Amino acid sequence: SNSKDDLIECSNEYWAVYTSSAKQAVLAFRGGDGGVEDAKHHLGSPASAFLRDEDEEKIPASLPLDIVRQLGQSYALTICGYSQGGISALGCALAVRAEAWLSQCVLMNCATVFWTPWFKQLL
Repeated sequence: SNSKDDLIECSNEYWAVYTSSAKQAVLAFRGGDGGVEDAKHHLGSPASAFLRDEDEEKIPASLPLDIVRQLGQSYALTICGYSQGGISALGCALAVRAEAWLSQCVLMNCATVFWTPWFKQLL
């Protein structure tokens, strides 16, 4: 289902979902905390695939594209990311860039956004 409560339940330690009665939604990705565990597990970490000995060109399985598409069924969506969260935000936006319901992708502190090898899978 697409209930507001279900979508808020989709939030986790790396992103949060916000919706409004005006049929607007925001998917916001946080930046890294500077710790080793975040470097390994934050889906926007440019070093995570290397540190976990995974294919750096494979789109991270944890990228919430299902949530993005679910939001798009009912809302005009803004995706935003701060610092390394910008990598996740840009990846999601690239995946759905042709969808009319994607309002914008906002990258904050984008000096830390790296062009990760898996982005080319989305182009």
